[in-house]
Amino acid sequence: MEILAPVFQKIDVIETKLDVSLKKLNKVQPIAVSNYISEDMSWCPFKFPLNKMEEVQELEKKLIYTDFSNKMFEHLVHKTCAIDTNDVKKVTKRVLTYMFTLELLSQFTWTGRGNKKPAFAILTRILHLILEVQKITDQTYNAERSRLFLQHNWFKCLNQTIRRSELKKSQPNTEEHASHDSQEIKQEKS
Repeated sequence: MEILAPVFQKIDVIETKLDVSLKKLNKVQPIAVSNYISEDMSWCPFKFPLNKMEEVQELEKKLIYTDFSNKMFEHLVHKTCAIDTNDVKKVTKRVLTYMFTLELLSQFTWTGRGNKKPAFAILTRILHLILEVQKITDQTYNAERSRLFLQHNWFKCLNQTIRRSELKKSQPNTEEHASHDSQEIKQEKS
């Protein structure tokens, strides 16, 4: 029996981990398996990602309606939480980049920085929607911590994100570039 004691301990640990995983899955599943899984966006007057300030203001106004807000929430969960639903940072990035272009987000700061740029923090309905999606992904959800993440990690690093995105777009694919160079060399030898 003493030989089997470590095996039974490991089985207990595995069972505990499985129970925790099942509890997490049960919390997410009712929302993810919603009646609204359709790709039909006829209920929504917006084409995402939004790229104009006026569209952001209109979305903020539309979110006052409970039916629209609920559909928007379910749509965002469906579109952004299918993969890595336990990583709040990844889901938040997916939500923001699904809803808005990086160029549009770069027109905002968190607080409005001396009235030069509009404040994202005053878009309370949009912010609430994003925080609700975060709740699904984080079992230890804390609204203040989520707001601080948006403020300090997302908006402060936005310009770096845009630069990286532009750099990736401007750099040629190295494989294509190498094959093109080898074709030129072959042509020169011929």
